[in-house]
Amino acid sequence: MRDNINKALKYSRECQLDDLEIYIEAGEELSIEIRNGEIDKFQESKSSGVGIRAIKNKKQALVYGTSLDFDELKYNIDKAKGIVEYLDEDEALDLNSEEQYDGIIMEKEINEIAQMPLNEKLSYLKEIEKQGSGQGDLKGMVESSSYDEVIYTRQIINTRGLDKIEKGAYTAAAISLAIEQKGIKETGFSYDYNRDINKLFQRKLGDEAYLKAKEMLGANQVETGKYMVILNNEIVVDLLSLLSSSFNGENLFKGKSLYKDKESQKIISDLITIVDDGLKEGVLGQKSFDGEGTKTQNNIIIDKGVFKKGIYNLSMAKKSNTKTTGNCSRSYSSFPGIGYNSLSIEAGDGKVEKWISNLDQGIIVKELMGLHMANPITGEFSLGASGLVIKNGKISNGFRGVTISGNLNDIFNQIVEIGSDFEYKGTKGAPSLLVKDVILSGS
Repeated sequence: MRDNINKALKYSRECQLDDLEIYIEAGEELSIEIRNGEIDKFQESKSSGVGIRAIKNKKQALVYGTSLDFDELKYNIDKAKGIVEYLDEDEALDLNSEEQYDGIIMEKEINEIAQMPLNEKLSYLKEIEKQGSGQGDLKGMVESSSYDEVIYTRQIINTRGLDKIEKGAYTAAAISLAIEQKGIKETGFSYDYNRDINKLFQRKLGDEAYLKAKEMLGANQVETGKYMVILNNEIVVDLLSLLSSSFNGENLFKGKSLYKDKESQKIISDLITIVDDGLKEGVLGQKSFDGEGTKTQNNIIIDKGVFKKGIYNLSMAKKSNTKTTGNCSRSYSSFPGIGYNSLSIEAGDGKVEKWISNLDQGIIVKELMGLHMANPITGEFSLGASGLVIKNGKISNGFRGVTISGNLNDIFNQIVEIGSDFEYKGTKGAPSLLVKDVILSGS
């Protein structure tokens, strides 16, 4: 394999290309679903991809295949060379040279996942299915319980001496169920991603999904007005995802961001600090290098309410007269873009239980609908919401059929306290937030 890569790099010079980059991805996956204690789906697969990015005269072409066989590499280089002259120039186009750092090899995580007996993986699925079925007369109807694992390798090599490799693994589990009472059906869903399979198996996802459905039975509307609101950590992750488009260097450059020309200015509550940390150990977003081979770093995007910087890949950093932040996102089949590694809002000291007990009237928002309809440029949103009503310091009942409207900046400026219940959902994480003066339109 190595000889074929070296031959391909040499051949690109013979073809008089300015540069060549080879981006390799390979993976082994296992996916299991059970229903009623029996295996409904069992699938093992292997995948691989090889992206060839050819550069000449500030133009780039991408051709990809599945093999490191030299004949295929040569064919794809020839194909890219034939295409590149017809494409547009990009004066900011650039490649990385060799950097002095080691790629991450997650041997412990890989070995624990690979060596975990299949019957233990099945036992965990059966256990969360049992949890989701509930106890007593109010039974949960489990629609599916699933387990997935991925062991992957990615490597980037180019004609400027860059040669980095990374190996990692992660697991995931999910359960979906419904509860019906007096003709009313409520659904519950819970999931988790984790690089540590033993930590995944400690999550009682069935109990979590069952509780989500049960607590919404008998839900109704709430009156229109301004409320003290607890946004649970899953909802805050959703809002962070929406806000994150304003940190994207391309959006900042094109003026499609809330925070265009606002670096070093206070933009939201000084209780909020937002970071993107590709080096954070053990999380799903941990990686040693980005899609261009730049070493990842801990980027402080917002520091106590002050906008510090956006995130960039090589070309957008050059256009914006700044430095890459190690945030190139890509696959073997795509050109370099911009993406996050491990984006999060830092936790505070607040306790959700205490917030509830101190509120005479308030709500807990546990689900938002229509996030794709929010305007990421202006921050304006109008979203369907459901959750729980708080009365006299206790949870009273569920609510649904209401609308929360406003502006993302306003929400993040009206924060009273930050929770300590930080949790990652995929590659983004957040704690719960206590927010004042949130407008709800209900009955």
